[in-house]
Amino acid sequence: WTRWSLEQMMTQELAAQFTAARAADVKNLQLQIKRAVFTPTNTTFVDKLVNGLLLPVKAFLNADSQPIPLGPNGEVFNGATHTHYLGVTTANTPTVAEVSAAIETVIEHYATGQPYMYINRAQEAAFRAFTGFQAYYDNRVTVATTLTRGDAALNPIALYNRAIGILDGAEIWTKPWVPASYAFVYMNNGQKPLVLRERANGTSGLRIMADNEQFPLRANTMAREMGVSVWNRSNGAVLDMTTGSTTYTTPAITVV
Repeated sequence: WTRWSLEQMMTQELAAQFTAARAADVKNLQLQIKRAVFTPTNTTFVDKLVNGLLLPVKAFLNADSQPIPLGPNGEVFNGATHTHYLGVTTANTPTVAEVSAAIETVIEHYATGQPYMYINRAQEAAFRAFTGFQAYYDNRVTVATTLTRGDAALNPIALYNRAIGILDGAEIWTKPWVPASYAFVYMNNGQKPLVLRERANGTSGLRIMADNEQFPLRANTMAREMGVSVWNRSNGAVLDMTTGSTTYTTPAITVV
């Protein structure tokens, strides 16, 4: 914002500009998370800010022949075939066995932790219908004592960002950034699946980078320098329910 614009703006106009910038920043952060989670291939990043270093960026385990640590009971995983990017047999018709297999693909690498599965709300009804799914209920509702249920309250308001129940030991959440007909599994055990990288300490968050004193006015001086990538290759698995033939197809990764 130029000095001229600040002299003319009402307070609510300036607040609206900041609110719009913050909303765009949140959407951009969600976009980077989606790229890190749902892209099944390794890449190389040219770090233009640090002497042009080439940084290898890995996806979750993707059968790239890299060594994989033994499981908690000595399980051996073949790096040439073991992948955490999974599909279903029939497109848009996942079975409870296929969903459970995706959950167990992550669980089998760890001895402790709580598994979570994130889905799009479009799949909520299908997951609620799975055999073995234990739903959460609004705590204002009295549930029959004969009904098996999850021991947590259902948030009746946050439809696109809430825990809805338990399946095969994993807590199932709807998330606004998960593409329709995809699911993401990870283990909450202190070993985070993703990492947020920033240029230097003190540069986090959305900041005003420069002031433009020229006319016409331009509101393009706010920025965030960051990147998101996989941090722990075994602590994440993605299930593609769109394609069929048990193959994985990368979703269209766009801002929502």
